[in-house]
Formats: sequence, C-alpha cells, structure tokens
Amino acid sequence: MVDFQNPMFSPARSSLMRYAQNVSTGKTDGNDIPNQFVALVKTAVQGQTPCDPTKSSQCSAEWQFLYYWNQGSNWQTAAQTQIQSYLNSIGSRIATTAGAIDYMTLSVSRGIQFSNYPLVSNLYEFDLLLPCTSLGNVFYQMNTDGTISTQPSYSRPPPSPTWKPPCASAASAPTPGQTSSSP
Repeated sequence: MVDFQNPMFSPARSSLMRYAQNVSTGKTDGNDIPNQFVALVKTAVQGQTPCDPTKSSQCSAEWQFLYYWNQGSNWQTAAQTQIQSYLNSIGSRIATTAGAIDYMTLSVSRGIQFSNYPLVSNLYEFDLLLPCTSLGNVFYQMNTDGTISTQPSYSRPPPSPTWKPPCASAASAPTPGQTSSSP
C-alpha cells in the first residue's frame, strides 16, 4: 500500500526495489523472503523518527511500508480507512473546476509518462491512443488529500531510438484548408 494513490509511475514504490534486489536467496516457505525484505527496510529506517500514518504522503516509502506491515492481520482495515478518506476527498474535489482541471492535467501527465515507457514509446499509433493537448508537460502525482503536485523525483526510462514526442504527427500535420507540401 505504499503510495497507493499513485498506482503507476510511483517513485516511492519503485525506491523499495533496492531492498528486493538485496534478497538473493531464500526458502520457499512464504516467510523467509518477506522477512529478509522487512529486515532490510527496518535497518534503513533505524535512527529516523517514525512518521504520522495519517499523513502517509509525507512519509518515506520505507515508513509507509512498515506502517502496513506492522498492522499484521489488520493491514486491510488500515488501508481501507486511508483509501476511503482519499476517495471522499476526490469526490469533493472533482466537483470543482480547479479539481477537474487538476485531474485532466494528471491524466495528460500519465499519458506522457506512458508514452515514454520503453515498451510503448515505439508505437507509431500513440497519437490515436490518448488525447493531444497542451496541458501538463511536467510529471504530476496524486496526493492523499485528492490534490496533485509535481513529481520531481520521477525519472523516465530512456526512450527507444525511434521515439517521437506524443502528438508529433498532429503538430506536423497540415491544418484544415492547408495543403501538404509533399508531392
């Protein structure tokens, strides 16, 4: 449930991979590998002040993970409480003009992130997949209170050699009434 409000392109969740990469062997008993992972995360947060789980977006990925891990069998109830609060905030915010604009901006940002993903960036049909717009040329993330903010730590994977920016064909296409310069 780390960074639950950003199910894709989450730098916080991605940052936990460094611990998984350090678990090279383990027993297949269902406990050994998760316990090794947890031990690495607990070591990483030693000496840090635990964060307030009601403000999870201000917590490191490690503390977010440990909050749910330490809930034991009650982790689902804790997650449901946070997610319901998040959905209530979105329900209120989307009814406002500013909220609707933010969610459209986030949608465009996600489209740009998607188009930069290596397995997708070589699709010549991208212009047909998602809308072309001038909204949001910065990466955004969703916050737990239903607002959006810039996502400064997101680093996009390198594009394929044939990558073109989204909507490139729309920018180079003649406008109505204009003729193409090609013979």
